[in-house]
Amino acid sequence: MAQEQQDWTAAVVAARSDGAQMIELLKSFDNLIRSACRRFSVSPAERKDLEQEAYIGFLKAVRDFDPEKSSGFPGYAKAKTREAVWQWIRVRKRNHSRELADRPAGTSGEEESSLLEQWPDGHSGEAFSELEWRSLLASLSEREMLVVERIVIDGLTMAELARQERVSPDTVKTWKKRAFAKIRAELGR
Repeated sequence: MAQEQQDWTAAVVAARSDGAQMIELLKSFDNLIRSACRRFSVSPAERKDLEQEAYIGFLKAVRDFDPEKSSGFPGYAKAKTREAVWQWIRVRKRNHSRELADRPAGTSGEEESSLLEQWPDGHSGEAFSELEWRSLLASLSEREMLVVERIVIDGLTMAELARQERVSPDTVKTWKKRAFAKIRAELGR
């Protein structure tokens, strides 16, 4: 086991200064890099971008690996590659949510509808304009908007959303409390 750790450390150090060694290291970890991408369902058009991010994450792992601080390169590379992929997914979701909130009424570039088009009609006596709804939803963070979309609109439970997002139920509860507090504050104005 210790010999294997030393071999990986030597391979990483060699890859930092030699392009051919880097290519060999990339070939050795190609399955790890691709498996980090397979965990997420993205459109075919975005698949290459996701793989690119996974490779960038792996290259950063090679650059930043310190054998004194880490238990071994394979585990470190796996964590850093998955971290890069997850970061890309979060940014993509946040940008997509903002695009949906900013999309003018009546325009749908795709078959999916915006959150506002899915929002159920309220039973209040006073109408709330679409622009006000857009402003309200745009004031929420990505996570808060996710909670509103999944729990309020899609009807998921907090436990189901927690499993889907791979966080604890208490985390989802916090997101929901913050989202509803912002919505209440906006509606109170």
